[in-house]
Amino acid sequence: MSQTSSAGRSALLALLFALLAAPAALAQPGALDPTLGGDGVVFHDNTGTATAVLPLPDGRAVLAGYRVELLDEFSSLLRYFPDGTLDPSFGGDGQVIPVFEGDFGTTAHIYDALLLPDGKILAAGYRDFTPGPREQAFGGLAFVARFLPDGALDPTFGDGGATSFAFGVLGSEMWALALQPDGKIVAVSREHLVCLLPDGTPDPAFGADGIVETPTSRDSRPAGLLALPDGKIMVGVHLEGREPHAAIARYLPDGTLDPTFGDGGVFVFPDASAGARGIVRLPDGRLLVLVTISGAYRLYQFLPDWTPDPSFGGGGRHVHL
Repeated sequence: MSQTSSAGRSALLALLFALLAAPAALAQPGALDPTLGGDGVVFHDNTGTATAVLPLPDGRAVLAGYRVELLDEFSSLLRYFPDGTLDPSFGGDGQVIPVFEGDFGTTAHIYDALLLPDGKILAAGYRDFTPGPREQAFGGLAFVARFLPDGALDPTFGDGGATSFAFGVLGSEMWALALQPDGKIVAVSREHLVCLLPDGTPDPAFGADGIVETPTSRDSRPAGLLALPDGKIMVGVHLEGREPHAAIARYLPDGTLDPTFGDGGVFVFPDASAGARGIVRLPDGRLLVLVTISGAYRLYQFLPDWTPDPSFGGGGRHVHL
């Protein structure tokens, strides 16, 4: 088994865990699957970071993230067979390093990705840009891109396969993606929530030209994003102030804050000082939220009406040290 860097190792472990989540005949629950790479582990010969793993219905898996070569950083997609070998029908050798229209720099990161029902792949992140009327000096572009099943950029989406936004030096990254029931796409940056039509154009019925500002602090990153079945959107944020707090903002389908939720559309966790790191909707409509406080993780569970679930932990919360 070849050696790799700690960053590359973390990327490959993410792939391993995703593949282990698929049904397999294992000797015992939790054991490494020897059909993957011979011993349950696959190493890829580059350094990088995995940010999303997408299991495919046929047992293959797509790994999304970014790779590092000398001083350059590239967004990257890799597709693996169930045995852990790269799939050469994807990008020619199993990996894709997308080149976007207008790129001049060498830095691009994919921070989140999801698999669409038709087999296409959505990805969101950050990329360098060629200066133009929408760009700001010393910044970059937050992007949402769509890839065909073979790894090529989808020319029918956005501008040559991607839709980009300039939000300033610290804000031009898309951190999370979600797909709404009607096929629209929502993505969140440090301070902005965007909504795109299925073809990648900004939704004119959402906020101002498809964009609304979120109440998060500029120097933190939102990590929780959830599209609800009724079209509402939940975003995990970090509120600044004398005593910073984790919070959840809930938006109506038109991008306005939901006045029936929390205080004017924002629910604040009084005992969590960092941020809401993830939001998950369970099949029965209950909601799980992961927040951090003083280096510990705290998991909350809410009923569909957003009251704490008394059957979960202590009054709807459970602390992980």
